Amino acid sequence: MSLPSPNLDDRKFQDIVDDAKRQIGLRCPEWTEHNVSDPGVTLIELFAWMMEGTLYRMNQVPERTYIKFLELLGITLESAMPARTDLCFRLSRPIPDSAEGESYQITLRAFETVAATVRTEVEDAIEFVTEADLMMVRPRMVGLFAGRAIDAGLTVAEVRPFAAIEPGTEIELDPSGSPRTIQRAGFPIFSHVPREGDVLYFGFDADISGNLIELMTVCNRSAAVGLDEDYPAQLWEYWNMAENRWERLASPANADTTLGFNRTGTVELLMPRNFLPCTLNNQQARWIRCRYTTSAQDLPERANGLRPSAYQKPPEVFSITARTVGGSAPSSNAISVVGEVLGISDGLPGQICKLQHAPILPRRPGEEILVGEQGTPLHEMEVWTEVSDFAESGPHDRHFTLDAFTGEVYFGPNIPQPNGAGFQYGAVPGKGLTIVMSAYRYGGGVHGNVKEHQVRVLKTSIPYIAEVWNPAPATGGQNREELERAKMRGRAALRIRERAVTAEDYEFLACRATSSVGRAHCVQPSPRHGAGKKG
Repeated sequence: MSLPSPNLDDRKFQDIVDDAKRQIGLRCPEWTEHNVSDPGVTLIELFAWMMEGTLYRMNQVPERTYIKFLELLGITLESAMPARTDLCFRLSRPIPDSAEGESYQITLRAFETVAATVRTEVEDAIEFVTEADLMMVRPRMVGLFAGRAIDAGLTVAEVRPFAAIEPGTEIELDPSGSPRTIQRAGFPIFSHVPREGDVLYFGFDADISGNLIELMTVCNRSAAVGLDEDYPAQLWEYWNMAENRWERLASPANADTTLGFNRTGTVELLMPRNFLPCTLNNQQARWIRCRYTTSAQDLPERANGLRPSAYQKPPEVFSITARTVGGSAPSSNAISVVGEVLGISDGLPGQICKLQHAPILPRRPGEEILVGEQGTPLHEMEVWTEVSDFAESGPHDRHFTLDAFTGEVYFGPNIPQPNGAGFQYGAVPGKGLTIVMSAYRYGGGVHGNVKEHQVRVLKTSIPYIAEVWNPAPATGGQNREELERAKMRGRAALRIRERAVTAEDYEFLACRATSSVGRAHCVQPSPRHGAGKKG
């Protein structure tokens, strides 16, 4: 992004003339004729014209020279950064499990799904756009059993399939319309006397990544003994294939109406993204589990300092049905533009095209220049790659540079050489070809750092979506860098030169590594006892 050059003296011709006329009454009171026809006023305008030219030359130095020197070092203003958060979508009707194997799904496309905060009289709506596809599918359950975890991995003992429950469950409606279950005994989800390591496993064969799964359960309310409904000793986890470990599952607030499998109700669980299958109990599926635990490391303490009490008898379940009621996708506070036509090439070196919106956010893979005949599909056009400069570009390299501050796109220039010939740095789009920017984003800033549950308005019309919200605050949004901070970075770059020697060097490099670091402090290790002594 270009560094703006300040004016050391921004007075113009008329400003200088007006200042001189105001001094007449103080310096020469007898001069009372101030019309433009007066010879003295003519002299004032002459000197004002000469002074305006002098000020123009003065504005070239010294701060302007300093800024140009920073540009030679490659110091540019850092672009604004968009705030990011996850958006949760709730369906108007769930996608139930299907025993017939029907293929039914709802897909939200990346960069096409937009949600925003509520617009008020004093604040405009802040828009967020999804950055990844969200596919909500039928969560067909292929495995459901209770067991005992032997270690922190996938080893299970004392396996008790849920199908072993005796048939004969009868479900009917009471006069109020609520389901009422009549059965002599249910399926205990933990051991007869619950203990650490007791687990209830759920396996799904469909890719439910990012889906909000609802487990509808019919429970025996009087079965569990010692269960605290306000704080059940249960933890929901999923198997992370990338890390080879069980990790905690996220769930919306007040998502367990069963109160720890002690009442008939539902449990909502948000599946992770990139949820990969694994083999558990000789069954390939995507596995989640409900683990019994009273450990303070797993479950946080309540406000009164108490931890969950141990069960004397486990909860009992009559039936469990899974269905998808929504999903979650990452989003950012940015506006995406796809396939913007920049113009027609004239075939000359050093062409400059300009985007409609600026400043531009940092480019991502796939955001590039496309060149081709008019009417050619985008995927069939030539791809041109963005570079920081043309120093290493040859005459046949399809390169371009982009000034994120102004939105200007530059193609390779032809620079005269000492022998009189010209050298082409970077290829030139052929004459008559259409220049297209495949995609880019603009926006960002600190105003996108909104609180949780503030993004509530769906701006894109999508069937079956009833609600949208952000369960966590949006973070990471920052404004474009100020010029003074860029100057400080320039001085630090000259002093450090990408090497860390002193504690201040480490602090500077740590802050520059990521925008999430606001302040860094380097703690130097204390010398070991006897260090530096001989013998």
